[in-house]
Amino acid sequence: MAYAAVVSLKQTINRLPKFPHISSLSPNLQLFQLIHKSLTSLQQVLKRSDDRSSSRKRLNALDAEIKETVHKLEDLLEFEISNHFLSEPETRGVKELSQAIDSLMETMKKEAEEYVKELEKSVPDEEDDANAATSNWDFGVKMVGLSKESNHIKSKLVKGVRPDEFGVFSFVGMAGSGRSMIAKTIFEHIYNGREQSLDCGARVTIGPRYQLRETLLAILDQVRGPCEGSVLEGDDEFLVENVYSYLKGRKYMIVIDDIWEIRVWDDLRRSFPEQSNGSLILITTSFEEVALYADCCRIFQIPVLDEDRTWDVLQIAIFGVESSCSRQTEESGRMIATNCQGRIFSFAKVVLFMLKAEKNQKMQLQACWNEIAQDEEHPVFLIPDELLEVDKIGEDIQLLRDFCLGNNIRTSAMKMVMAVLNNNLSYNSLEPFKIHMFPDYTMPEIEFMSVLGMAGIGKTTLAKEIFEDKSVLDHFDHRVWITLGPTYQSKEILVDILAQIYPSIDKVSMRGDEALTKELCAELSNKRCLILLDDVWNTETLQFLEDLLKKSKAKVLVTTRLAYVARFSPIYKIVVRMQLLNKEESWSLLCQKVFAEGSCPHALEKAGRRISENCDGLPLLILIVADHLSKAEKKVEYWNKVAYQKQNQVFKDAHSEISKSLVQSYESLSQHLRACFLYMGVFRQNHEISTSRIIKLWDAEGFLEPKQTENVEDFAENCLNELVDNSVVMICKRSYHSESETFRLHSVFWHLSNTEAAKNNFFHSLDTIGDSSIDGMKKQRRLCIHNSTLLGIKEVHATITTISTTRSLLCTAPPHQYPVTVDFGLRLLRVMDALTIRLYEFPYELVGLIHLRYLALTCSGKLPATISNLHILQYLIVSEYLSIKSTEDLLLLPAEIWDMKELKHLHVTGRSLTSPQCGVILPNLSTILDVSAQSCTDELFKGIPNLKTLGIRIELDPNEDGSIPFTFLDSVLGLSSLESLECVVVNPEFRARFGQQPQPAPIQIFPLGLRKLSLSGLGYPWEHMSVIGELQKLEVLELRCFAFQGARWAANAYSFGEVQYLLLEDIDLVRWELGRLSFKNIEFISIKHCYGLEVLPRNFSSTLGKIEVVDCNMFVMKWAEEVKEVDLNNMHISRAFLDVEAHASWIDAKKGSKLESK
Repeated sequence: MAYAAVVSLKQTINRLPKFPHISSLSPNLQLFQLIHKSLTSLQQVLKRSDDRSSSRKRLNALDAEIKETVHKLEDLLEFEISNHFLSEPETRGVKELSQAIDSLMETMKKEAEEYVKELEKSVPDEEDDANAATSNWDFGVKMVGLSKESNHIKSKLVKGVRPDEFGVFSFVGMAGSGRSMIAKTIFEHIYNGREQSLDCGARVTIGPRYQLRETLLAILDQVRGPCEGSVLEGDDEFLVENVYSYLKGRKYMIVIDDIWEIRVWDDLRRSFPEQSNGSLILITTSFEEVALYADCCRIFQIPVLDEDRTWDVLQIAIFGVESSCSRQTEESGRMIATNCQGRIFSFAKVVLFMLKAEKNQKMQLQACWNEIAQDEEHPVFLIPDELLEVDKIGEDIQLLRDFCLGNNIRTSAMKMVMAVLNNNLSYNSLEPFKIHMFPDYTMPEIEFMSVLGMAGIGKTTLAKEIFEDKSVLDHFDHRVWITLGPTYQSKEILVDILAQIYPSIDKVSMRGDEALTKELCAELSNKRCLILLDDVWNTETLQFLEDLLKKSKAKVLVTTRLAYVARFSPIYKIVVRMQLLNKEESWSLLCQKVFAEGSCPHALEKAGRRISENCDGLPLLILIVADHLSKAEKKVEYWNKVAYQKQNQVFKDAHSEISKSLVQSYESLSQHLRACFLYMGVFRQNHEISTSRIIKLWDAEGFLEPKQTENVEDFAENCLNELVDNSVVMICKRSYHSESETFRLHSVFWHLSNTEAAKNNFFHSLDTIGDSSIDGMKKQRRLCIHNSTLLGIKEVHATITTISTTRSLLCTAPPHQYPVTVDFGLRLLRVMDALTIRLYEFPYELVGLIHLRYLALTCSGKLPATISNLHILQYLIVSEYLSIKSTEDLLLLPAEIWDMKELKHLHVTGRSLTSPQCGVILPNLSTILDVSAQSCTDELFKGIPNLKTLGIRIELDPNEDGSIPFTFLDSVLGLSSLESLECVVVNPEFRARFGQQPQPAPIQIFPLGLRKLSLSGLGYPWEHMSVIGELQKLEVLELRCFAFQGARWAANAYSFGEVQYLLLEDIDLVRWELGRLSFKNIEFISIKHCYGLEVLPRNFSSTLGKIEVVDCNMFVMKWAEEVKEVDLNNMHISRAFLDVEAHASWIDAKKGSKLESK
C-alpha cells in the first residue's frame, strides 16, 4: 500500500496552490516541489516489485514502513493547512515545519534504500515458495456444469489441420456481394481446372426454398453420374447414406451455396465424412450465425463498398469525372448508394439501368434517377440469384457495347462496371482464399488454447477431465502435464516437457547437451503432442514454447487467471472463460460431496440449498464447505446454523483455507491496482457497484494517477478492466454504455479484501460492537459501515471523534430513515459518502472540512453559502429523502457555488442553479444531474463550457394545469460538448389528472453530438420520434414512463442508424413497426413493464445479440423467443446465437414459493 500512499501525497502537494490561505505556507513551496520529485523516484522503486523474485515477506514489511512514513508526512501537511484555515494556535512556524518535513524525508530515504537492497537480493524466502505452489485439492467428485466447455475444447483438440485434414470454409455476405460467384469461380479453378488433385466434387444452390432430397440427388448426379432405379426410389435417409458411402475414402470438394438457416447444415453435414485426406466443404451464406454454427476452419467476410464510396463511383460512372451534380441529384444519388447496401451487383445494375434508359429514351435521365432513388424495392436493388444476375449483366454489357462506343462517359461507365466486378471476382483476387484452403506448407503451426477464470472456479478440474478423456488419449502420441505457478522459471519448460516424453533421459543431460535437445525437438515435430500447462502466470513461458515448437503438431492447453496470458498470441484458437455454477449445479455438487452416492434427507434440503447458494457458485468453496459438513453430524439445527448464521465457523474456516490460493491473485496485481481492489471491499458483500460511482470514489480518494495524455475516467475504467482481466473482480451487468455497468467482488475475494485491508490499515468496517474498539480503529485511513448505519454510528461516535487521521467515512449500509449525526470532527476527511443517512438539514460543520473532495448526503433545506470553503471539492451529491412539490420558492443553490472551481460532478435533486456573473465559469464541471428545468438557461450553460452529461428534472405544479413548458430546452440545443441527456418528468400523473397534452417541443431540441438519450414522462406522440431518429451519433436510447404515448410507433426507414441499446419501460405502446434499415446496428433490446404491447417487429439487423423482457404480457414473452426464427418474405432464418432473457415476477414468485414449501 506504500505506492497508493505515495500517489495520494503527490496529489495533496499538487492541490496546495488551490487553497486561498496557502500564502502563509509559500516559503515552503520550493521544499514541496523537492518532496514531489523524491516521491516520483520512490514510485519507480516500488514499481520494481511487480517483477520481483525477492522475499515477499521482507518486502511487505518494508512497504508497510514506507507507507507509515508517507502517511505521517501527508498528515503533517494537511493538518498544517487545516490549522491555517481555522487559525488554530498550534500552527507551526516556517522553520519548525521545514524541520519536521526534513526529518520524515530522511526516514523515507533510508527506508527506500533498504527496499532497493531487498529487491536486489533476488532470493525468495521459504514462505514465498510455499505460497507459490498452486493448491491442488482433490475431493473425489465428478465435474459439474462444465460439459459444454469440455466438449468444445476436446473437439478443437482432436480436430485436424489443413491441408491434410478435413475442412469447412464459408463466405459470408449479402446476396449481391459476390459471395456465390466467388465460390463458383474457386470451384471451377480448383476442381474443374484440376489445380488440386480431387477425386470428385459437386456444387449445389440451396436458397430459401430448400429441399433435402433434391439437394442430395444433385450432389449424387455430379459426383458419380445420373441416379437411377433404387436410388431415385429411396427416402431421404437412404440418400444421406448413399452420399456418405460414395464420398467415404475419396478426396472431395463440395460447394453449398446460399444457406439460409442452421437446420440446412444439420441436415446435410451427415452426408459428408470428415476424413483426414484434404477433403473440404465450401458454404456461402448471408448469416454469420450459420457459418459460426458450421464450425468453419475459416470464415471469409465478403467486403462491401461503403455508402460514400458507392456514391463516388456512381457519380463518376453516370456523370463523368469532371462533372458536378446539383444538390437534388446528389441527394437522390446518395439514396441510391444507400439502397445498394454496398453490393457490387447492385452498383453494376444501377449503372447498366441508366445506360439502357438513355439508349431507349423512354424518360428523362433525371426522372429515371429520381425514380430508383425513391423506390428501395426497385428491381435494380433485388438480387434473388447472383449467378443468374451475372449472366444478365453479361448480356446487358453486350447489348450496350455499340451504344457506348464513341462516348467517353458511357465507355468509362462500362469499364467501371467491369473493373468493379473483375476486381472482386478475378483470379488474383481469389488467390488468398485458395491459400487458406490449400496452404503450401504440410507442417501445421503449434496451436494454443486457454481456460480462463478466477481461483477455485474449476480450471484444473476441467483440464484434467480433458487430459484424461479417451478421445484425447487416442488422438495424441504424447501428453504432458506441467503445473507452473507464479515463480516458475520459463527456461525450464523445454526440459520439463522432454523429461516427461523421454523419461529414460535425465534432466541434467538435457540441460547440458544442446545437440541432444535439438534432436529431441526435431523428433517431436512430426508427433501429435498435447502439452497442458496448468496455472500459468506470465507469457514468457508461452513465448519461449512458441519459438521452440512453432512448426510442430503440438497443441497447448493453458489454464490461467490472467486474461493477457490467455490471449497472448494471435495463434490462440480458443479462449474459454469459466462461469460460476448456477443454483442447481451448486446444490448438485454439494450433495455429491456430502452424501456421495446417497441423496440428501428432505429435512436438510432447505438449509442445504441455502448453504450452497451462500457459496456464490464457486466450486472450490462449495467443496471445502461440503467437506466440513460431511465430517459433522447431519442435524437440522447444525445445518440451519451454517446456513443462516453470519460469521459461522464453517464458512470462516473455508474462507481461511481458500485465501492461500486467492492471495496469489492479489499479490500479482500491479502496484496501482492493489488499492483499487481493496477499496471495493468497503461495500457490502455481494453489493453491485456501478462504474460511475467507483470511478468517482477512486478519484476522490487520491490513488489514481493517469498519464498526462489520459483523463481520470479513462484511466479508472482501464483499472476496472484490468481487475476483471486478473479475475479478481466480476462484471455483473455488462452494458452498452459504461455508466450502468456494474461490478462486484465474489464473496471469497470480498473476505480477502477485508482481511488485507485490516492488515494494511486501509479501511476498517464497523459491523459489530467489537469493531468499535480504539485499538481496532487506530491509524485507520477509512471507516465503513456495512450493516446498520444507525447502530454503527451511535455505537462508535465517541471512538471516531478520537481518530484524527481518518480520510474517509463510507456508509454503504442500506438506507436508514431516522436522522443520525455526522459531526465527528474529522478535520482531514476527504470522502464522505453518507447518502444512506437521512438529515433534516445540511450539517453546517461540514463546511470546515476543507480537504473534502467527495460529499454525498441526503438532506432537506438549502445549502449554505459557506460551502464554497470546500475549495477542492470535486463531487457534490445532495439527494432528498422525499420529493414534495410546494408553493415555496424553489431551492436555490448558493451563488457561491461558482467559486468552487474544482467541481467535476454536481448532483442536486430538484434544486436550481443560479446563473453566473459574466465571464465566470466552472472549467472542470462535466456532469450535472437532477437539476431543475428552470435552471437551464443560456447564461447558465455559458458558465459550464465542458458539460458532457446533463440530467433535467421537471416537477409539474399541482396548482397549475399540468402542462409542460419546454422553453428551457432551447438552451440545451447549443451544448456542443453534450454527450448524454436525461429529461424526466417526476410526477406525470398531474398532467393526466388535467387531461393535458404536452405543448409542442422545439423541432431541434437535442444536440447533434448526443450518444445517450433518456426520456421519461414527457407524454409526446410517437410521431415526434422522427426527430430523435435523425441523431447520427446516438448509441443509447431509453424511453420510460410514457416518454411517448400512443398505440403505434412506426420508426422511419434508415432512422436510429447508430443505436445499439434500446430500452422501452412502462410504455402504453400496442404496435411497434420498423422501417427499412432502421436500427441497423441494434445489439440489445430491453422491454420492461409494457403490458399493452401486442405487435412487435422481427426484421432486425443481424447485429442483434440480446433481448431482455421483464414483466410484460404473453405476446411480448412469446415474441422474445420467436424472434430467433424470423420469416422474411416467407423465407425462414434462424438466429441461434441470439441471447434471450425473459422474466416475469409472478412466475419467479411461484418458483420461489414451491422451493420454500419443500
